[in-house]
Amino acid sequence: MRFLKRFVLILVSLFVLLLLVSFFLPSKVHVERSLQINARPQTVFAYLNNVKTYDKWMPWNQMDPNWKVVYGSKTEGKGAWFSWESEYGEVGSGRLTITECIPYNKVEVDLWFPEQPELRYCWALEPAGKGTKVVWHMFANLGNSPLDRYIGLFSNIVMGKHFNQGLGNLKKLSEANTAVINE
Repeated sequence: MRFLKRFVLILVSLFVLLLLVSFFLPSKVHVERSLQINARPQTVFAYLNNVKTYDKWMPWNQMDPNWKVVYGSKTEGKGAWFSWESEYGEVGSGRLTITECIPYNKVEVDLWFPEQPELRYCWALEPAGKGTKVVWHMFANLGNSPLDRYIGLFSNIVMGKHFNQGLGNLKKLSEANTAVINE
């Protein structure tokens, strides 16, 4: 019985300690990856600015072939959106909306997931020699959730892997320029 009391006391103490530590963890996350693409900014921008092309390069869009996608009446430029539902855990359900686009320079999107922190992606394009440097940023506000703050500690590793994959896919598409951009 004495062992059980000590064990419970240690568990409770550990929980309280982890909870206290979480208040000192960052509430905001920034992840960034970049890649040089040997294509003009106009070509790269066309893929970023049209949500119907995301299936061709965005890693999450390719994870579940059975996901259900609904596109808004506008699929290109500011206000374009799509929503999805998936039973695959890494994809989940949500909505992506283009909130800002500056031709050949930048595209920003807001991502909404049920019961998840607010996310914003931004792709910045910079002319670089005969090509384009694409920088993919993610900004997340984790709020006060202790669990989200702990998960945020691993965002750079987890999301960085997907960003590198997505940028690689975008590079292949843009350099080959074989996809139909305006569907």
